[in-house]
Amino acid sequence: MGPFMRSKKLGVAIGLAVFMSCGCTVIPVGGPTTVEEAPDADPMRKQFVRMVAFPPLPGWGPDAVVRGLQAAMAAYPDDPDTLKKYLTPRAQATWKAAGPITVLDKAAFKEVDGRVVLVGNQIARIDNDDRFVPVTDKVTKEFTLKKEANGWRVDTLEDGLVLTAADVDRAYRSTKLFYLNGSPRPDGLVSDPVHLRLNPKENFAETIVERLIKGPSSALRGAVSSALPEHTTVAAVSAADEKVVVNLKGAIDSASTDTRALSAQLRSSLGDMANGRTIEVQLDGEPFYGSDPLTISPDASLDWFPGTSPAYYTSNGEVHAMGGDGGPGNAVHGPAGQHNGYSDLAIAKEGSRVAGRLTGDGIYVADVALNAQWQRAIQGADLTAPSWHRDGSLWTYDRKAGAVLRRDLETPGLPTRVAAPDLDERDVTDLRVARDGVRVAVGIGVHEVRVGAITGGSTAMMLGNFQPVLTVSEGDQIRDIAWKDGEHLLVMVSGKAGQIVKEINVGDGETTTLTSDPRLKTIAALNDRILAGTEEGGEILEFKDQQGWISKIKESAQAPLFPLG
Repeated sequence: MGPFMRSKKLGVAIGLAVFMSCGCTVIPVGGPTTVEEAPDADPMRKQFVRMVAFPPLPGWGPDAVVRGLQAAMAAYPDDPDTLKKYLTPRAQATWKAAGPITVLDKAAFKEVDGRVVLVGNQIARIDNDDRFVPVTDKVTKEFTLKKEANGWRVDTLEDGLVLTAADVDRAYRSTKLFYLNGSPRPDGLVSDPVHLRLNPKENFAETIVERLIKGPSSALRGAVSSALPEHTTVAAVSAADEKVVVNLKGAIDSASTDTRALSAQLRSSLGDMANGRTIEVQLDGEPFYGSDPLTISPDASLDWFPGTSPAYYTSNGEVHAMGGDGGPGNAVHGPAGQHNGYSDLAIAKEGSRVAGRLTGDGIYVADVALNAQWQRAIQGADLTAPSWHRDGSLWTYDRKAGAVLRRDLETPGLPTRVAAPDLDERDVTDLRVARDGVRVAVGIGVHEVRVGAITGGSTAMMLGNFQPVLTVSEGDQIRDIAWKDGEHLLVMVSGKAGQIVKEINVGDGETTTLTSDPRLKTIAALNDRILAGTEEGGEILEFKDQQGWISKIKESAQAPLFPLG
């Protein structure tokens, strides 16, 4: 997208392409650009397009002044002084830029009875913690102007910045930060998508590491941890000799730091900025360990993400592993591989256990072993389908008691209640823990899906940070929910258009609709593989981008399964 440009006459910012130095010790600032780059261009050496705001001229009318004011808002973080020149002394004393940023598709202006009204369709907001939250709303902003000796000035306006989509595309970059799941023994990374503003005073790699140190956004606050102490600062991030050097400052105890976790966070968060280079971490310009460097290889974070896993399916009440070609396979060992009366079967991590619901009685569990037996894990007459956590615990929602239940199967006793104040008085119909062990999706009635997180650690565990990610209209119903990975959720919706599967990025709200198929009934997914059971039963389908839903198992199959999710 090219820079957003208006004439100087209207006092609106002009996009200037600022070409940064490409010296061997500095990573140039990344960002949107109007210059077409070669296919093998180094992503660290992009151009940065910034807005330069102009103050109002004495001859401008109210409409032109408000247009100029909005453009000055786009440049405000880099140039706060120009915006103030559009305001009367009273407005300068009262207006605040703080608060969520309103993002419009585009801005339109009109004069009404001596006031100027800005109207547009809000498509998102950028919160103070850099979260990009999709919003669909009509926005009307009124500006009262006053004529002073030097021309018209804005006398009253609402707090906060108003940007257009073009402003955001130019000045921000969508970025994934990565934090650690669980404490005190994290075993995976959790992505935290944010929108970071490009800073002309530093390269974007420095911006990423600085934001990573500040901690997670509100979506994951209290749910994840970091190997980077909060009091750490960034001295510089530079590239030289085919490596990226991250120079940190602060009282970091290298001997007690979990350097494996630190390496995984930095490698994943810098992503393409490191461009496959080795990363070296320094403290105050010196080797991390005093005499030895801390080097991070390009594959340092691979072990922190869930790998592949075999697929399963139910057939006449039995759990079968799918064959290597995705076709029929053998029943699993033990009672789960035999005919049983349990529904909503779920498979634990690495396929070690199977859980199923017995209507009106509770949730039962059986090991995948020859001499195993079904044992009741959670009692209840109205429980949602079981969901496994990666730590081996079993989760469900007791609809009659209005409570989230968690059962640690390694500890004798009853399940424990997990506080979830955001779900109080809600009609919870489904609860699914993501494979990262942090995010949780819940169905509310048949029309809404919300996503939250497991917060508080092991001592004060609760579910919180819930936000709606999908609401369907009357006449449509949500039929099934399944996690693909830690940030993508599949939701099957039934309605007049048939059975539709929507893929939702729970970080930024981007939603994609897969090819619909009237046969669909249940869904299961793991990474890029998506399976579905059919409405009439007897068939397992697999989704292929170019072919749609194709048959994999054609007889005596009901529902596909993957471990967790």
